[in-house]
Amino acid sequence: MFSAIAQDLKFAIRALLRQRAYTVAALLVLTLGVGANGAIFSVTNGILLTPLPYDQPDELVRLWASNPEQDLPRFSFTKLEFDAYRNRTAALAELGGYFGDSFTIGVADETERLTGARVTPSFFPTLGTGAAAGRLFLDSDRDDTAVAVLAHGLWTRRYGADPGVIGDAIQVDGRPVTIIGVADAGFRDIDGEGYEIFLHHDYRTTRWTARWLDLVGRLAPSVTEEQLYAELDALAPTLGAELGRRSVGWKPVGVGLHTAIVGDTRGPLLMLQAVVGFVLLIAAVNLANLTLARGVSRTRETELKLAIGAGKARIVGAVISETALIGIIGGLLGVLLSVVGVKLLIRNAPAELPRVESISVDSNVLLVSLSLALLAGVLAGILAVWKQAHSKSFNTLTSGGASSGRAGNTALGTLVATEFALALTLVIASGLTVKSFVALSHVDTGFANSDAMTMRIALPSTTLSSMAATATALDQILEATKGLPGVESAAVTAFLPLTGQGAIGSLNSAERVAAGNEEAISLQQRVVSDDYFATLGIELLEGRLFRPTDTPESGAVVLVSRSAAETLYPRGSAVGKVAVRNDGETGPTIIGVVDDVKHVGLETESELQYYQSHRQWPWNPYYLIIRGSDLSPTLASAAMARIGEITTGTPVYDIGTTGDLSRAASAAPRFNAIVVVGFAVVALLLAAVGIFGVLSFLVSQRQRELGIRIAIGAQSGQIIGTVMRRSFVWMAGGTIVGLAMSLALARVVSSLLFGVNPIDYGVFVGAAILQGTVGLIASFLPARRANKLDPVRVLRSD
Repeated sequence: MFSAIAQDLKFAIRALLRQRAYTVAALLVLTLGVGANGAIFSVTNGILLTPLPYDQPDELVRLWASNPEQDLPRFSFTKLEFDAYRNRTAALAELGGYFGDSFTIGVADETERLTGARVTPSFFPTLGTGAAAGRLFLDSDRDDTAVAVLAHGLWTRRYGADPGVIGDAIQVDGRPVTIIGVADAGFRDIDGEGYEIFLHHDYRTTRWTARWLDLVGRLAPSVTEEQLYAELDALAPTLGAELGRRSVGWKPVGVGLHTAIVGDTRGPLLMLQAVVGFVLLIAAVNLANLTLARGVSRTRETELKLAIGAGKARIVGAVISETALIGIIGGLLGVLLSVVGVKLLIRNAPAELPRVESISVDSNVLLVSLSLALLAGVLAGILAVWKQAHSKSFNTLTSGGASSGRAGNTALGTLVATEFALALTLVIASGLTVKSFVALSHVDTGFANSDAMTMRIALPSTTLSSMAATATALDQILEATKGLPGVESAAVTAFLPLTGQGAIGSLNSAERVAAGNEEAISLQQRVVSDDYFATLGIELLEGRLFRPTDTPESGAVVLVSRSAAETLYPRGSAVGKVAVRNDGETGPTIIGVVDDVKHVGLETESELQYYQSHRQWPWNPYYLIIRGSDLSPTLASAAMARIGEITTGTPVYDIGTTGDLSRAASAAPRFNAIVVVGFAVVALLLAAVGIFGVLSFLVSQRQRELGIRIAIGAQSGQIIGTVMRRSFVWMAGGTIVGLAMSLALARVVSSLLFGVNPIDYGVFVGAAILQGTVGLIASFLPARRANKLDPVRVLRSD
């Protein structure tokens, strides 16, 4: 048996080397299909299928505080709520809290700004993470204990993985903090922010009723998520009554941690996987077409073998050995191509793509790729053998191969039509995706998208001793920056638009209170300097902007966005009105209304916002925005030097432009559009190759017939029409099926589109015309070659 297999493989290698054109074409088709599928499957596998790097990850859940009345579906918890849920929820084995933050590490000119988090002692145990060196936080650490745990990456990068740093003191935001441990090397933070340092959560001992804690929990043994949520729902009203007004109306909601981390990427990823699945299917059909065409041309050879006594099993084994070998080699080449594809995908992926570190061409990808390639090869061989077995052209020995079998040609045409239908579906999908991206790119953000330089500055603790000291330092930085050559304006803000960063505040109006709406409205809180609106081109609709005279002593004032003004004061002007706080106390005076600005994303509605002056509300760090005629690195260096002169030890980081904000906000749709269009182009080319290859084969099979037609006076148009007539039928059938498939799938992808009707007739018709044009070109080339046949030479060779 094994000797027979070895002999079949030997003959297969010889046959493939003789038929180099077929071999190269088959390997190219299969490599493209398997490589594309492997690259996308690597991304899907790493993000959706690979388990989270925590102990028993299926037991972990992500919890949020929800308040439907305030339109806050996912928000943070208070410290009091965390303690209550941790101690009184039997369905939880453990509950951990954390708060993402950033910290200035070091002193003087050696400062470094790091992303980190404040965590509860139960945070690491909830995730099942240990210490690589030293220890992690303990419940016995007091509220005022200044201790820190380093991420393994920071420990390696900054301290050379020296265990001797345990017990050393470092400066964190100008305050001495003791290093007590290092997290495991494999630990990954939940939000994918790349946290490098962790501080004890009770650093902010006065914020027990503020909403700043994000929670992650571990289910108790044999407890389901549904049981946990039912217990939390039952407990929430009781806690609201016990903990006071700030907890009334709030309840926990949650999902599995994997689902929370993957978020909205699941839909686009599955769409891309479906797209590349179509490409692989087209490649497989193309391989079947090539193999079937070759099988039809080998009918005479096969019958000769049968005539001299070769067994049918050996002939079948020889054919399948060839296609299986093609599948194995094409699969290996496809895996190599997928490695390159994964690197390109990661390099160009949007920043918000989760779990990038888990993406690789691993054993799962290798197994799936090789299995699909081998399956495609074997099925192509079986199809060729089956068609030969059912062929009615038993007169091959005497006909000279003139008749290759109408059934075989019909099968070839059916496969070409199938390719055409699948490719058209992808072309339509790419058209819808591109149109969606274009619509998203034209969304009005509410601020000027023309570039201005942005950089983040973290003021040292010496400037944070009072609100006045902080405001003075910021004013000095702004004046120094405005004095730089080419600078037109400068401003500071706590949060940039389109980043999703922010804080939540609440305001109400006397009119709403009088109407019985005593619950304040939640709004996005912004802290900005006087020139912020002019620098970003945000339009003032009514009233005035901030002035230097707006100080703590002059009374609290705010500006509100247009939507916020319409919500708070639907029947009159908001300017001059005194807002009401959630506790019923008198709030700030509204001095102006500005246009809405997109903050969370381009796809969402503009959030309700209110703005406070940097002189009346403390914050740190800030973004410095510089608009000018020259945004070169020289300007950034000059600004950093001025900042260093005014406030020694101020880290300057995250240097970018306002144009980057819009580009980052549309990065995911742009990435999806590029990938889908790329695969659609590949599919279109594969379909064109299929038509070209099959017609070329048919022309070679019909040379005698075509030569006779030319000899008896057939015109060029008649010869070309004769050859292309079949491709018209195939393309028409494929177009009809492809349009029907696209109509059926349109509703499925509608949730992934923005501002586009999933049944866009312009896109459908345009895609059909484009693919039809490509198909006609592919059909015309073999037809043109047929028209140039020399009838004398053809008839003599026959």
